[in-house]
Amino acid sequence: MSLDYRYQAQLKPQWMNIIASSTSGSECTSAERMYSYVTDSSVRTEAYQNAIIQQPVRQSISIAWNNLIDVANISVSVGGVEVDLFKKETEVFFPDGGYMRVVNRPNVPQMAVIPGSALDCNGNSIPTTRDEVPGTYYHSTLAENENFREYVRSFGVGVRVNNKTCYTGPIQTKCMPSSKDPDKMECIAVIPECFY
Repeated sequence: MSLDYRYQAQLKPQWMNIIASSTSGSECTSAERMYSYVTDSSVRTEAYQNAIIQQPVRQSISIAWNNLIDVANISVSVGGVEVDLFKKETEVFFPDGGYMRVVNRPNVPQMAVIPGSALDCNGNSIPTTRDEVPGTYYHSTLAENENFREYVRSFGVGVRVNNKTCYTGPIQTKCMPSSKDPDKMECIAVIPECFY
């Protein structure tokens, strides 16, 4: 899955915007593209290489700075989560409204998604680890929901589908620790029969 990146200037010098071009019309394609970004290292490497080609000076400075931060181990704990406050991040905007922030990985020619920063066009947070999966997700189409279910399975999360009589509204998927085994995670998708 190829991502086409174009850069856009922004007022804050420590940030850089990337617009990820989409070839489809009004479909919500950002989620599937973000799933590929998180799970496929070749997509992250391609993003890194495109960033270097299109903005070599800016990316070189960003890489050098982020490596310095990693070597100096400059971070703080916010709510029990280690945060690198001073890393130079890159914003990726998708034409359908999806959004994520990425940062150059130290000593690896890739850009990693910052946990908790990715949102699809439906406003769903895109989990980047199994621990981020719990929550409620809404999808406009069955294809979007199927892509999400396949994606969370990649984290070892079990998924069940409950078909309901037809109703208007989005497909809802709730993900939570299993009631039978709290060490396991499961998602339950509620899909109206009229979606089939």
